[in-house]
Amino acid sequence: MTQPVRPMTGRAPAAVPDGMVLIPGGRLTMGSSDGYPEEAPVHEVTVGAFAMDIHPVTNREYRAFCNETGRTRPEPPRWPEMPDYFVRYPDHPAVNINYDDAAAYAEWTGKRLPTEAEWEFAARGGREATTFAWGDDAPGGHRAQFATRDVNIPWRDPLIATGWRYTAPTGSFPPNGYGLHDMAGNVWEWCDNWFYRYPWEDLDPRRVEEGWGLQRVVRGGAWYSPAQDLRVSRRLRVHGGTGGNGTGFRCVLDVLPEEERSLTAPHLPPKRPTDPATFDDVIAANPRQLRSGVELCLGVSPDLTDAEAVRIRNLGFTSVEQYVHWGSVENDGEGQFDFSHWDAQVETIKRQGLKWVPFLIAGPAYSLPDWFRESRGHIGAVCLEHRLPSKIQSIFDRSFDR
Repeated sequence: MTQPVRPMTGRAPAAVPDGMVLIPGGRLTMGSSDGYPEEAPVHEVTVGAFAMDIHPVTNREYRAFCNETGRTRPEPPRWPEMPDYFVRYPDHPAVNINYDDAAAYAEWTGKRLPTEAEWEFAARGGREATTFAWGDDAPGGHRAQFATRDVNIPWRDPLIATGWRYTAPTGSFPPNGYGLHDMAGNVWEWCDNWFYRYPWEDLDPRRVEEGWGLQRVVRGGAWYSPAQDLRVSRRLRVHGGTGGNGTGFRCVLDVLPEEERSLTAPHLPPKRPTDPATFDDVIAANPRQLRSGVELCLGVSPDLTDAEAVRIRNLGFTSVEQYVHWGSVENDGEGQFDFSHWDAQVETIKRQGLKWVPFLIAGPAYSLPDWFRESRGHIGAVCLEHRLPSKIQSIFDRSFDR
């Protein structure tokens, strides 16, 4: 039988704004011994009270932020069935949001992003040791938006349907015990942590290690995720500059006085182990340089900013590699090439004294341009058991046997 999370006692919190719910704070067992290695070891955490958005930030909400601040709108996902997604689907979660975008929005609203501990505490909905936000039962087709047969991805579950091919409108599924919607599926949600292995040891900002300053944490799973990625303990490490079409966020708000917020156990990290600027200052003051004749290349996201390029250079890399998908240069029609995105990326990279290494991809499902996938020349693989087509081209596709 599921045990309730042990609540904290103390001063009553401040009033909670509309669109948010109070998470009372308390102690719970975080992580899982049955999941991926990064979810272990299981350990106890203590979280102070806070308020959390009832659902992920929507297109409507994020559009208001862009309109008022002048921030660039997120790149619309290439979903033929949902054109002009950012404008025409206001109640769906905003996607293609990177960490900086999410943090800027949170600051604009007077809120912040949740820590990992806060996110998992809230996702459990007042219960401890559950697999999902609703309990231990599999999601089925009525609890979350994930990779069901409606979603055209190879690993979809052919026996379950939700009715949506991509994201679902926020609040389309029942809330958890705290009244929070979409804590599983729909979009991965940014947390305000660098990725560290539990129990977050060696928090020395002077140390440049794998993960430090380069990878953040997202939680919850997305519309394209298999069911195992919807578990409350699942944590994914993602480059902070990457905001894919399954990445969004929600915000939290402190509701206790400053002196009562530090309720985490001594072995836990502060809510932000380090500020990005602090990390950049450290590596800028101590840039790494390789000896003459040595080259070091780093694979990066397709949306590299100047600040990220400076960070990569200061870490000692001499070049960056980016996956150049066929669909990113010839998606509007056969022979209609557009290299503007990559031209801009090359200029960003060159400005910081780095070299560009393109990794050209023509075959996999995620690289094919829309015009080719919809043409008679494309022969997709078909699941022999369920007779469901796939975006991945078949080995019998003659367009790829040359």
